[in-house]
Amino acid sequence: MQETQEQGSEFGQHAKKLAKEALLAAAYIPKIFCNCYHHLQKHSGAGKYRTLEETADEALQKTRSQKLNLVCHSQGGLLGLLYVMEAPEKVSSYTTFGTPFKGTPAAYLSPLLLLLGLMPTSTMQLMPDSRFTRALREYFRQNNSEFEKQGIQFRNIRALYDEFVPYHSSALKELLPTAGNIAEHTLKEGHLTVLHNKTSLEIIEDVLRKREPVIFIPGFVLNKGLFENLTKNMCYEKEITYFLHYDYTHQLQMKTRCDKK
Repeated sequence: MQETQEQGSEFGQHAKKLAKEALLAAAYIPKIFCNCYHHLQKHSGAGKYRTLEETADEALQKTRSQKLNLVCHSQGGLLGLLYVMEAPEKVSSYTTFGTPFKGTPAAYLSPLLLLLGLMPTSTMQLMPDSRFTRALREYFRQNNSEFEKQGIQFRNIRALYDEFVPYHSSALKELLPTAGNIAEHTLKEGHLTVLHNKTSLEIIEDVLRKREPVIFIPGFVLNKGLFENLTKNMCYEKEITYFLHYDYTHQLQMKTRCDKK
């Protein structure tokens, strides 16, 4: 009887979170369409995106810092991890929310993006346990000892009720359970609400308090407006904080060291 009540309570909590997630997603619809429009402009020659490498170089040169911090969401977490792998000496910390380290079934719907005029190149890489995500995880597993020597701290926040990235797909700590530089948290939230959780906001503010540049890397379609909204009431040094506006449909590249794995 008690077990049935607990299951009912869990189901009710899950349903409430999904309802909250749906309302939040609806509120972001205007931004989604704006970003789709910007993407079409870019490919017609009128719009412009920046790469993470360009933004990172500018941040380090402008602030005369040796290292920077990355805060990511969803697909942006994979882009951020690629940068860590390519330039570990430039990264102080990596924090990510709802990132599909093992891919996501949502990628099977990627051909529908063609209806919005978006090429599904990057999302095709996120098929469950794809060659790309397997290579990414294996490289991380083999090289985290070097990342640890560089002093890089990894913090992964997973959403238990994530409707886009299943909970098992967002695991990072399980790759190296005993690694001292990897912290992992589970929140009973959805793919978007995980960012609006009190604990998540405290984690973001903690990163912003560092005396080093911070680059926010959003996920697919929502782009930089997501993190701009989250941080607008936070106290931080605007001159060392960057909100990346990148081509989220561009294929994620595993360069140099990663390509050899």
